Amino acid sequence: MVSMLFIMNTVTAEATPAKVTGLKQTNADETSVDLEWNSILGNDISYIVEYSQDKVNWVSERAYSNEEVIYGLTAGSTYYVRIKAVSDYYSSTASHGAYSDIVEVVTTPNVTNQTLTQTNATSSSVTVSWQSVPGTTVYDVYYHCYDVSTEKIFVGTTSSTSAQIKNLPADTYLSVYVYPKKRAVSAPYFTTPAGSANYIYLSNILTTPGKPTILITDRDPRKKIGSKKNSSYNTLEVSYPYASNANGYEVYIYNSKGKKIKTTKNAKTYSTSTVVKNVKTTDTVYVQVRPYTLINGSKKYGDASNKVLSVGAPTAKVAKSGSGVKISWNKVTGAKKYEIYMSTTNKNYKKIKTVSSSKKSVVITKFKGKKFKKYQTYYFYVKAVGKYGKKTAKSDIFYVNSFWLSTKYIY
Repeated sequence: MVSMLFIMNTVTAEATPAKVTGLKQTNADETSVDLEWNSILGNDISYIVEYSQDKVNWVSERAYSNEEVIYGLTAGSTYYVRIKAVSDYYSSTASHGAYSDIVEVVTTPNVTNQTLTQTNATSSSVTVSWQSVPGTTVYDVYYHCYDVSTEKIFVGTTSSTSAQIKNLPADTYLSVYVYPKKRAVSAPYFTTPAGSANYIYLSNILTTPGKPTILITDRDPRKKIGSKKNSSYNTLEVSYPYASNANGYEVYIYNSKGKKIKTTKNAKTYSTSTVVKNVKTTDTVYVQVRPYTLINGSKKYGDASNKVLSVGAPTAKVAKSGSGVKISWNKVTGAKKYEIYMSTTNKNYKKIKTVSSSKKSVVITKFKGKKFKKYQTYYFYVKAVGKYGKKTAKSDIFYVNSFWLSTKYIY
């Protein structure tokens, strides 16, 4: 009896890899996405990575670790990715695991010829708008202003195509950077990063000037040229500091009751003063200055100055009155009282009397406690005094009047 022994080789199939979990997007640019997922344990494990834009037509590639970058994509687009693990890929006994859950991934939108424009300004803020970038869901906004920081400052993220930047210095300029980003609409809600060279940009964005401090430098040029009349008669000149972003100024004149009666526009960019015509010498007025900046041809106003009181000046005359002199003057609108000053040298004037606004003349019989001397020249002027809130202001000196006292005449 012959025994026969058969030895059979058996082939053991590889275990089926587990389903891939933890699939997520970790980075992106305009043409690629970075992926990461949990590793699968097993013998000779690799991965099939598939992506699609419609979840019907899939493109596949092989990965050898739990990370992969998909290239050749379109900027600002949405894709869908699924991954499965494969053991012993090249073997006839290769085993394929189940697909992961499908994950939405996004690419960074691409700036082409989109532009940014300044649309508004105040002394502490600017508003900008820009053209939309296809595929963008949100924008990161930054600004750079040397008066604030040497580095770019993050303003915020917005889904609109405009932004207001606040808390800026007055009368300064800045640059604005807008970075388009795309956000996935499903978990894990990845948002593309702001590209270092992919942004919309605009420099020389301006804030308007801040509140100017103003000074009434001249109310009536007659005081400079004696009794000779001048074409600038009944004018007012106001000065203010230079503002680099000012394209012009508006000067507002209010009457003594606070009603605006005149606006004078000065479109001189480098101006530091404005002459306002037809302001009566005898009128008490309030003066206010407001600078403006032209943004795309439109006036954007800076801060208005405080209202400054400019008291009208009386024109006085003198006449002999008994053993003294009578000083009389015309009424000044808005005056609260009048002050009379005298001197024997046309300098070092002494205030000799203060009277109410209802008075228009006063008789003076003594100067410095003594009667007037014959053949002595005396000088005087009258000032009107006004009040604005708690502040008091006095009129300019338009004329210094003199008289020479003799036995019979005043010259």
